[in-house]
Amino acid sequence: MKKILLAIILLSINLFGNNLCNLSLSNDMIDFGSVYTNETKTAEITLSNFSQKYSAINIEEIKIFSQFNVFKTLNFQPFTIKSGDSKNITFEYANNQNITSEGTAFIRVKCGNNNFSIAVNLKGKSIYKDEIYSFTQDLWEDELRNSLIQFVKKHKSMTYTQARILMWSSLDRFNENVECVYTGKKTYVSDEPNFAELDQYGWNTEHTWPQTYGASNDPERSDLFHIFITDKNANGKRDNFPFGFVKSGISWQEGGSKLGLDDKGTKIFEPRDVHKGNVARALFYFAIKYGNKSNFLTAQELALRDFMQIDPPDDRERAKNDSIFKYQENRNPFIDHPELSLRIPSIATGGSFPKKSDLSKVDEKISIELKQDLDTVSIPVYFYNLGNANLSNATINYSTNGSDFKISGDLNNFTNVKNIQPIYLTVIGKASQTTKGIIEVTDSDNKKHTVEVSTGNYSSIKDENQSNISVSIYPNPIREFAIINIAGLSNLNNDATIKIYNLLGEEILDLTNEIHHSHQIRFNKELLNSNANIYIVKLISGNKVYSNKIIIY
Repeated sequence: MKKILLAIILLSINLFGNNLCNLSLSNDMIDFGSVYTNETKTAEITLSNFSQKYSAINIEEIKIFSQFNVFKTLNFQPFTIKSGDSKNITFEYANNQNITSEGTAFIRVKCGNNNFSIAVNLKGKSIYKDEIYSFTQDLWEDELRNSLIQFVKKHKSMTYTQARILMWSSLDRFNENVECVYTGKKTYVSDEPNFAELDQYGWNTEHTWPQTYGASNDPERSDLFHIFITDKNANGKRDNFPFGFVKSGISWQEGGSKLGLDDKGTKIFEPRDVHKGNVARALFYFAIKYGNKSNFLTAQELALRDFMQIDPPDDRERAKNDSIFKYQENRNPFIDHPELSLRIPSIATGGSFPKKSDLSKVDEKISIELKQDLDTVSIPVYFYNLGNANLSNATINYSTNGSDFKISGDLNNFTNVKNIQPIYLTVIGKASQTTKGIIEVTDSDNKKHTVEVSTGNYSSIKDENQSNISVSIYPNPIREFAIINIAGLSNLNNDATIKIYNLLGEEILDLTNEIHHSHQIRFNKELLNSNANIYIVKLISGNKVYSNKIIIY
């Protein structure tokens, strides 16, 4: 129900906003549909200036508000739409998470002395190509964590000897050599590794989750997702220490790995950069598969999340994941989709992200045209909640510096609403460049958001040569046929044209020949040959454009 109400609010906003400049949008909602993760999809909206009052409408800026940075404009630069013209804005959507995202693009518009924003709602859904992870679609927090626990639950265990043979002879053997994950040292290994001999030469197998802290028995001990080939000395230095970033007190280092103290003075082991992410994904897998045994993961999880960013999965790690799947019949989801970890607040303990609203204003200032006598104009002022919790306990205050200028509006339906929320503002007064008003909204964190409101003189466009030209349609809306009446026909230029367009700016019907015979043009709606309900009739004479809207029943 909440999403339906939101759509109704948004539609109302655009009707108010568009009327001030008579700027027409082909759509006030862009739904990009379903897109594969990490792929980009574009969509356009068409902005048309059908105003007979404003010869130019300026599009000054576009601000996009969304909880996630997945929407943007493509090569946007400020531009002007002349009367009778249309221009497009292209939006892009791309997301590496398989979630549904919503946002709003606010288009800053100026015509005459009006300067405000109108809203276009944005929505996109990203999905994984590998359907085995479709169960994670739109899941967060414990729901996602619990689903991953079930996903890795299936496991064909092997003995520790079998696991080691597989690692040393196949999974981690390249060109007859294996490499220490911590130092980069390499050594030759035959098709049938001799572990006693390898031990004698200073090589062994590392349990990333230490056996002392819960990996001493099968299947934990032999799980291929957390055991790695190491130089014996490096393995000994790592011992059972947690992982992190060494800041001081280095007692050993080789090949980029080091042993020392973190910023809290805790003794930790830091693997070289090319193995940092592998360590994090191994420990995250282990905690999901077997639980956070001995709470080993808890204190180091934040550092491991940084490891993931420093060292994303490479082709070798992904290939090893595929190979392990053939033997263990399960996968490490944090290798396939490391981004899933960002939707789980704690791999170690689960739980929920802190719930918090985050109110932002869209515009610093808005201006509204008023006639010289007392005038009343309605316009929305936008605020946006970028948080993950409803806004509550907001208050609003108004102030002006002139007795002949009043602004009013309320917070009805403003509290407990996510995302876009307008205050419907009514301005009453006389036009004055010096008269100012202030809207001040105080959110639940006692943070104040102020928007300045100013007024300007009502714009009037005089055309001494063609002031008596106009276009009207009767009946409108129409059922079967309509008559287009052109006033001031004798003042038209010889090259005058009259055509009907859809809201995308595409020409549907050319009636130019008819204006040379009569000031009234009768046409049947069947001539439009389209299923649309709204069209624009546009009369162009010289550099002037006269237009009107046609509505079909």
